[in-house]
Amino acid sequence: MRKVEKKTAYHLQVYDILKQQILSGDLAPGEKINEYKISQEIGVSRSPVREAIRILEQDELLVSTVSGLIVNPLDPVTLKNIYQCRIAMESYAAGLAAANIGEKQLAVLEKSVEESRAYHKACQYDQVLKANSVFHTTIYAQCGNSSLMKMIEKYSALVDLTKTQIFSTYKRGEEPYLTEHEEIIKALSQHDAELCEKLMRRHIEGDFEIHLKLLENETI
Repeated sequence: MRKVEKKTAYHLQVYDILKQQILSGDLAPGEKINEYKISQEIGVSRSPVREAIRILEQDELLVSTVSGLIVNPLDPVTLKNIYQCRIAMESYAAGLAAANIGEKQLAVLEKSVEESRAYHKACQYDQVLKANSVFHTTIYAQCGNSSLMKMIEKYSALVDLTKTQIFSTYKRGEEPYLTEHEEIIKALSQHDAELCEKLMRRHIEGDFEIHLKLLENETI
């Protein structure tokens, strides 16, 4: 585990280290958090670890149970809640983005699809995750609503955790989501707000259905 440096507040460094451990899957969904063990591995006192854990709880990456704090287990109910929030926020943001998006952003979106396909073929799922995030953040960054963007970004860590599971854990294939990405790009290029919102809603609903099936198959 990475050690902290003196130039930045310790609790922020510990937060970043633990967040990356969770998002990479090194700390798996459902895994119990040991405050003392973390402090020993990183080389800091328990105080900054405790503060970092508090922030991770706010992000909902960690949740409290009767046996202690654990990494969000992403059970079916939690997944449903996360995806419903994504549908509400990102679909609307996509509709707004249709009026603002330009050729530069469309080129970024097209490149993200090309890179995703290449990374799937190479089984580089960590890079698939990055390309997928570029696609979605590029769109909502063009929505023109700073309050909506803050809401999406506040929820982004939990969304990233679901994406880590569906790509890195389950090795999800490139279809149908990349074809859906291309359809969204086409609608954005035509500045069709209603269609963009509809396609993004369908896209995220489809992601949820696939993710839920993968999770259910694992528990059978």
